[in-house]
Amino acid sequence: MILLSTYNAFKATCQKAVNRGVKRALLIGAWFAVCAYACISGIWGSRGVYATRYAQSCVREISEHIDSLRRMNEEYDARWNALRSDAAAIAVEGRNLGYLKADEVALRLSPGVQAEPPRNPGSRVVYMPMEYVPDQDAKILASSIGIVASMAALIREAFRKRRRELRA
Repeated sequence: MILLSTYNAFKATCQKAVNRGVKRALLIGAWFAVCAYACISGIWGSRGVYATRYAQSCVREISEHIDSLRRMNEEYDARWNALRSDAAAIAVEGRNLGYLKADEVALRLSPGVQAEPPRNPGSRVVYMPMEYVPDQDAKILASSIGIVASMAALIREAFRKRRRELRA
């Protein structure tokens, strides 16, 4: 009877130690999984560091494009207003197109000179979202890291227990 009660006490003590080690290993695995998910999402996720930098560079590029188009529009608007009301501007533009007054004579000094090529209004700038780690993949990867960390903690706990048994 005394032997049985001693065995039960020893068994309860061992189970508490094992349960404590398993709980610690599971908590370590969960902690690693949460940290891994936070890092993966924060760096390579859809709203992570790389995606944010890419979006900011695209915003800068599009803003510069819009500014250049606005400047071109202002130049064309000023030229249009001048052609609507300024007689001198109308005469100059007419001469550029080859129209002359009855008493004018055109003299071309260099026949190889070409007119200014028409300006390109700009190419279309399209925002293409960057490739990123989907949330589901990040969760799977983080869970895998958590499981590996839990296994490593369990193995470490088993080796600790074995070392303590060998010392005793």
